[in-house]
Amino acid sequence: MGILLEKKHLSLNQMHPKQSGHEAIEILTCYFCALLLHFLHIDISGGILPQSISSLPFIGHKDFVCPFCGGTRAFIFFSNGQIMDAMHCSLLGTFISAWLFSTLPIRVIFYFKPDYEWSKNLYRLIKRTENPDWLIIAMAFFIVIQLWLHYSLGFHWVPLQQLTEN
Repeated sequence: MGILLEKKHLSLNQMHPKQSGHEAIEILTCYFCALLLHFLHIDISGGILPQSISSLPFIGHKDFVCPFCGGTRAFIFFSNGQIMDAMHCSLLGTFISAWLFSTLPIRVIFYFKPDYEWSKNLYRLIKRTENPDWLIIAMAFFIVIQLWLHYSLGFHWVPLQQLTEN
C-alpha cells in the first residue's frame, strides 16, 4: 500500500519511560522558547523570516495560500494564549500545538510513574494516535478545512495577507 506506512504494534516492551521523558523535554523546550519570545517582546506578527528571505520566489508563494505557512507563528501564539491569532496563522499549526500541550502531562506522568497501569495505557493511546497514517489523514483534513475557510468564508490567513500587501 504505497502511501500507508508499516504499522507497528506497541507492546509494553517497546514503550520506554525514557522516551516519554525525552518527548516531554523537547515539547517543554519549544514552549519555553515561545514564551521567551513573548517576554522579550519580540514581534513575530510580521513573520519569523526576515523580509529579504521571505520575498524570494521559492519561499514567498506569491499568489496562493500555502497550507503549511504560519505553523511556527501559530505555535508561538498558542503558547502565549492567543488562540485566534494562532488560528489566523495556521489551523494545522494550532491543532498540533493543542495536541502537544494536551499530551504533555501524560508524557511527564509516564516518565515519572511508569508502573501505573493507567499511565501506560494513556501513553500507548498517544503513541497509537501519533501513527504516521493518522497524522497524514489529520494533516490533509486540516489543510482542506483551512483552504475551504480561506476561499469560501473569507477567514484569511496571515501569510497570504502579508504577501498580497507587499
